[in-house]
Amino acid sequence: AARLRKLEELGLITRDLASRRGVPGYCLAAAGRELEPVLVGLWHWSERWVPEDPAMAQRDPSILPVWLSRRIDGTVLPERRSVIELNIRDVPTERSWLVIERGSKPSICIEDPGLAEDRYVFVEADAGALFPLARGIRDWSEAIADGSVLLFGDPELVRALPAWFRTSESLQSPSGRIAVSVA
Repeated sequence: AARLRKLEELGLITRDLASRRGVPGYCLAAAGRELEPVLVGLWHWSERWVPEDPAMAQRDPSILPVWLSRRIDGTVLPERRSVIELNIRDVPTERSWLVIERGSKPSICIEDPGLAEDRYVFVEADAGALFPLARGIRDWSEAIADGSVLLFGDPELVRALPAWFRTSESLQSPSGRIAVSVA
């Protein structure tokens, strides 16, 4: 709550009283929207230059949903709004929700968005197991097969989840550089 107030004071976000869920939320203000390309650029820079350090995910697991949300392919998501609930086993206080819907950017929530139970996929894993998925260096199907990541919830959503995420290779342009697109 304190972080949200500070971002609001800085003029980066504003309260969104007309959200689709009927629950007031936040959206980017003009200053926040202008900052978005800079943040996207930093994210792409970090993809290339920040060393792979799984311990970083354990020190600051709040980065995992951010990285995961950047790997989601919005063209293959369910048409109905759905939720990926992340339960990080080795940090029991760390839970987050990714609200997804085809054609929309994922939203990261720090509180349960409260959709119907059949619209959830529950992901349970240690931070160390989520790290390579979030960085795009491991495929979801492999992590599910070896049991390092467990999925629960609606069977249709559980089956579809691995296809929702791109790996680092799928983000590469033909020149071998990471493709950058800013909406």
